[in-house]
Parts: sequence; C-alpha cells; structure tokens
Amino acid sequence: MKEPIEELIDRYQQDYYLSGNIHISKEGKTLFSKSYGQASIQLGVPNNKDTKFHIASVTKMFIAAATLKLYEQGLIRVPMLTHLRLSIRRSRSIIY
Repeated sequence: MKEPIEELIDRYQQDYYLSGNIHISKEGKTLFSKSYGQASIQLGVPNNKDTKFHIASVTKMFIAAATLKLYEQGLIRVPMLTHLRLSIRRSRSIIY
C-alpha cells in the first residue's frame, strides 16, 4: 500500500516530470524518502539518495522566504531586519 504522500506525488507526475529526492522527517524520524527521475537522462541512470544536484543560487530565494516566514510567525529574531526597519523609520525613505 502506498503512503498518502506517494499517491500525491504520483498524481503530480501524471502532468509534470519530477526529478529529485524527497525526504520528509519529523523529530529525527524519517517519515518518507524516495528518489524520482533520472540523474542522467542520456545514460539512463536513476536518481538515488546520493545523487548530487547542481542547485546554483536557487536556494537563496527559498532561504530568504523561509526566514521571513519564520520571522513573521515570531519564531526567530532577525537583527538585520530590525536594523533596516529602524533605518527606514529614521530616514523616512525607502531602502532598496
């Protein structure tokens, strides 16, 4: 019997090609882990848990979004954001 997450991913793959690894854990316990797609389409090599992915700078967007989300929820303090907010208030100008 498939896990609910696996059923969700299978439905997604009916319309889109997924290539990568999905690993879900909670409190150090693995809840789901599976590899999808090809590490090398030309050679027909499937992805596995040890596949290296070239992610370049894409992770910066995710880290920034996750940091801001945690900040909004009050789960973390980000001194630089506080500093920028104070600077904006003092100068009454917008910082880009």
